[in-house]
Amino acid sequence: ALVGRAAGGVPFFDQPAVDYDGEQTIRASYWMCDLPLSPWFSLMFGTRIESTLMSTQVDVLSKDESDPLQNMLYVYRLELDESTGQRALRREAVHESEANSEIDQVDTLPAIGLTLKPDPQVVVRVNWSRTIARPTFKELAPIATPIYGTRDAFIGSADLKISQMDNTDVRLEWQPRPHHSDTISLGFFDKEITDVIDRDIMDFGLLSGETVTFPVNYPGARITGVEFEWRQGLDFVADWADCWSVNFNTTQLHSELDYDTYKTESLAAYSGASSRQMQSQPDQLINIGLMYENERHGLDFNIFYNYNGGMLVAGESASFDSGYTPSVYQKPSASVTLGVSKRIFRSLKLSVGMKSPLESTVEQYFQSGDTTFVRSQVPTSTEYSISLSGDF
Repeated sequence: ALVGRAAGGVPFFDQPAVDYDGEQTIRASYWMCDLPLSPWFSLMFGTRIESTLMSTQVDVLSKDESDPLQNMLYVYRLELDESTGQRALRREAVHESEANSEIDQVDTLPAIGLTLKPDPQVVVRVNWSRTIARPTFKELAPIATPIYGTRDAFIGSADLKISQMDNTDVRLEWQPRPHHSDTISLGFFDKEITDVIDRDIMDFGLLSGETVTFPVNYPGARITGVEFEWRQGLDFVADWADCWSVNFNTTQLHSELDYDTYKTESLAAYSGASSRQMQSQPDQLINIGLMYENERHGLDFNIFYNYNGGMLVAGESASFDSGYTPSVYQKPSASVTLGVSKRIFRSLKLSVGMKSPLESTVEQYFQSGDTTFVRSQVPTSTEYSISLSGDF
């Protein structure tokens, strides 16, 4: 169910009269066995059992007991219109107690891993594990939240289920110089996801052309990728550079989400797609850094360049009421981060940091075929941080 607040016919996200409380309790236990079967081969396996109790409770603020209608919520449901074969957003008025959500689930999550050392400087790691991904409170809470920089709203769904992921990772590591931190590694990963939580966007006629973004469980999705990392100490340059190192990391990603039958049929007259890229999965990541680590003086310094490729923000949709709403994408972005930390009085550490985007705006755009048009342009800002931590 998609839920928003409405009173007297006023659009639901214009009403600041709804709040919610979220609670999450996670309990877990596990067993693990690590078997060093030979100097060059070891086997690890085990199982983790997790229980999830997660809930949101909606509260209508400024209640008016003399007018029960003021304490009602409009519940928006994606329902199948049998006459058209398409889904439409329908609304129904309910009491606030009917808008609460809860997930109560226990998962068994096995894992197995192999470590091979064919050479003292070479390590091969092969791992498989099952994990879960829970919805966020924002995704589960059935209330509307304005999307910054737009006139649109995000509405959670009380019907979301936990996603299950089967993860396979293969990684090759090589240390060119023994007893040094220099490392060159190449990895491959594959994630098969069931009941994947993703986000769609729909034009909602009652909101005068404004759009609603909402989370949906789709049958399945897959993420594959290749990662390369190189960390090199600079002590070979000169003695004074023994605390300096450089790091380069890049990841190439491909994701694909499968539509269900109804979604495929609803898009047949528009994009004709049966799958798409997953939300918030960039096609490329690049990180380049320079680091200084001086344990004797307790001083660390790092500066990084970070690049995030373009990614999907919300997927396309079609309905009889709203017509076709194309997918929303975000343009690639880059930033520079700077961090300095200094140990004080042995047990305290003072850290300061900065993150500065290299673009003046974060731009999102609709894309339908080869046609694109801007959805939003939000100015970026530089972030600063300072922290004091201690070990006791």
